[in-house]
Amino acid sequence: MKVRVTANISTQADTPPRSAGISITFPKPPLEGGSEKAPMKYLRMSEVIVRTGFKKTFLYDSIREKTFPPHIKVGRCSCFIESEVLAVQLAWSRGMNREEIRLLIASLVAGR
Repeated sequence: MKVRVTANISTQADTPPRSAGISITFPKPPLEGGSEKAPMKYLRMSEVIVRTGFKKTFLYDSIREKTFPPHIKVGRCSCFIESEVLAVQLAWSRGMNREEIRLLIASLVAGR
């Protein structure tokens, strides 16, 4: 995919602007071949709170009840996997009950 960007550049106030074209080429998306996995994206607790709208204590209670995916340790930090958080949000929006969400989380955690 190529994108052409044109910028107007003027060196002095009395000269007309000239156009400079810049051509940018982006690499192919990683999933185009179908054989590569998408890179895993990690979310910190503050990002999960913003995305879900829940407080920290509610999230930890939900993790204990197995209705929210548990965090993982990345070095010294605890992070959530973005795809798991999105899967649970989608399950909530589709009206899945607690038992169905527990089964979903169990399969997500087993697939790590």
